[in-house]
Amino acid sequence: MVAASALLRRTLRSSLSRASPRLTQSTAASRLLQVSARRSLSSTAPRPLPPHAISEFSKHQLAVAASKWKPPAFCPGCGAPSQDLDRNLPGYYPEKPRRRLLEQMLRKEQQPRQRTVEEDLWDDAVARLRDDPRVLQQLGVQKDDEGYVVRRSYHKKKEDEKNALQIPHCNRCHDLLHTHTAPPPPAYPTLDTLVNLLLNSPHKVNHIYHLVDASDFPLTLERNLRNHLHSKLPNRITRHLTVSYVITRCDVLMKKREQVTSLMSYFKSVISEYIPARERVETPDAPLHAISTRCGWDIGKLKSEIVNRQGGVWFVGAVNVGKSSLLRDVWPQGGIVRDMSIADAAEFEILPDPELWQKDAYKDVLDTPELAELENDQDGKEIGEKVNWILDKAGRGDMPSTAAPQYPPAVSAIPGTTVAPIRVGYTTKGRPGKFRGEIVDLPGLTRWVGFGETGLMKYVERDFRLEILMKKVPLLQQRSLKPGQSFLLGGLVMITPKTPDVTFLVNVFTRLPAHFAATRKCINFLNHPNPRKAFDSEILYQNPDEIGIVTPYRRFMGAEDVHAVQGLDGKTDIEMPRAYQSAGIFTLDEDVTMHRNPMLDDRSPEGIDALPYKVFGTDIVLEGIGWVEIHAQVKKDRMTGQYPKLQVEVWSLEGEGVAQRKAINAYPRLMEGAKNVGKYKKLKVRRGSKKGEKKQIRLLNRTKGVIKARRVKTGPKLY
Repeated sequence: MVAASALLRRTLRSSLSRASPRLTQSTAASRLLQVSARRSLSSTAPRPLPPHAISEFSKHQLAVAASKWKPPAFCPGCGAPSQDLDRNLPGYYPEKPRRRLLEQMLRKEQQPRQRTVEEDLWDDAVARLRDDPRVLQQLGVQKDDEGYVVRRSYHKKKEDEKNALQIPHCNRCHDLLHTHTAPPPPAYPTLDTLVNLLLNSPHKVNHIYHLVDASDFPLTLERNLRNHLHSKLPNRITRHLTVSYVITRCDVLMKKREQVTSLMSYFKSVISEYIPARERVETPDAPLHAISTRCGWDIGKLKSEIVNRQGGVWFVGAVNVGKSSLLRDVWPQGGIVRDMSIADAAEFEILPDPELWQKDAYKDVLDTPELAELENDQDGKEIGEKVNWILDKAGRGDMPSTAAPQYPPAVSAIPGTTVAPIRVGYTTKGRPGKFRGEIVDLPGLTRWVGFGETGLMKYVERDFRLEILMKKVPLLQQRSLKPGQSFLLGGLVMITPKTPDVTFLVNVFTRLPAHFAATRKCINFLNHPNPRKAFDSEILYQNPDEIGIVTPYRRFMGAEDVHAVQGLDGKTDIEMPRAYQSAGIFTLDEDVTMHRNPMLDDRSPEGIDALPYKVFGTDIVLEGIGWVEIHAQVKKDRMTGQYPKLQVEVWSLEGEGVAQRKAINAYPRLMEGAKNVGKYKKLKVRRGSKKGEKKQIRLLNRTKGVIKARRVKTGPKLY
């Protein structure tokens, strides 16, 4: 027994020495004691609370504040009327607000605002000038109903606006801003919705700013906007109705404002080709704007134009074109958000279901005789009045008096954030007094890159839906597309050349990763069961459960939804997934030789026609994603004397969201700008060959020496 114990001690000592040379029996024992003590403490002592779980107020104080709190009349983030009936609809507020809001309310009650010395001096000075209206007008003050002179809202201190009570967002806006997930809007507005809003508008003069996204210009342009409005609205409204175009997010096109300004003629030419022939792109009262809210390009110019307008100013455009962010940046001085009517909410189908009214919280309201008279009415207007009356009876509150005067709408990368019109009243510049203008931020029109389980988002993995939106100019690169190859854009789009024996050059302007490979290999990647692991360094974004990948079993059984791709060799044995359809075959028919060849000596039309080659190109626009510039250099056919026809085929999900436009030539413009700032080396004219130059110089010098010696020997000729 003693020998066995000694052998055990020696074995333990040797194992400890092999595991760690510096580890001894004493240190091992101390570590064992520390581990056991830690385990005993963790089993008995409670874990400390995280910092965000500690509150400076007691539970009783928070409960009292929750009993006093009432939801606002509408959500400032999305514009939906507040309700606590349907959790899946916009504008839902729970009965108990979040603790952070309750703590903010308690701090406001415990720390009343104290008047400053500057405010007392201001009030004394204004009191002496009550009888001089011209000076009061210059100071920007006005009289209220009781006759006292009060300060205007925009004369308040910035500290007061910073410390003002922030209006909480509804549950849907909160989820959009923090988790980027929320239920889709019930319905997207149409041009008929805009017609109904203009018919019910009290303004005689209306101006529409049609916002167009620069990333997929001009796919978000409503070409029949003016024709539709003039055909549906009466003459009294269309007589004072103007429309102007605003191209937003121009920072994804170019990196400098001057470069965007140089594209104004290009914007006008593309819009003029897209809209009907009799319409004008811009007028003196409705100029064309190219802005960027991220960089602040021409925001001040557009804001000064808006505040000088009277009547209704409408922001119209597709989802995710930047309407809410533009409203946040051009918010008028002294602008106040107006309550939204239930009639506007009924237009966008965001009212709760009448069946949800039968709940205990509204039991005392539902038993009233006024509601019984409206129970059998099925008209939408009567239902809207009923819902408005019920919400008022249930205690829907107004905006608190301590609220900030400016609560801009929520801005999110997810399409469809705004679900109801947000109206901001303001005083027209140079016309003090009551509100003479109103900005109306409308929800976005439908788009292929939509919210929810429609359009492109249905086929994209949920984790990568935020990676589709283009936010800035991508890294400049030019890739070659050789014969027999294709390239994928994030697994959502595949572009295949149709012209054999021609090498294409491709410039990709998207956030999606581009992968160039053989056509058969690209299709195999689309059929990959796990797209995240298809490559080592790149990721595909498609959802294999939705696109209908072609498995060997489905190919053997001959499924009906399996279609094949015809290659350049005429074979049709390459199966595409079910969701991918051909968006069309596009021809490279624009001559871009002058832009793509910086080494030309003669850039005149005659000089370009004299070249033995030409460079043809085009732009493939992908809605909500970006665009791709494709070009190729070809020579004339010796037999026909014509240039070959260059074509590419684009495959997209459901064959939607793809178009062709006039080449913008962004790559050579950006490269020229990068070379001017020294980021890339400028191209120089290559010098000629210097082979044998020194030998020729030596021979020339030797010949000159022989001639000179002969002249000295013979002497000059005298006759």
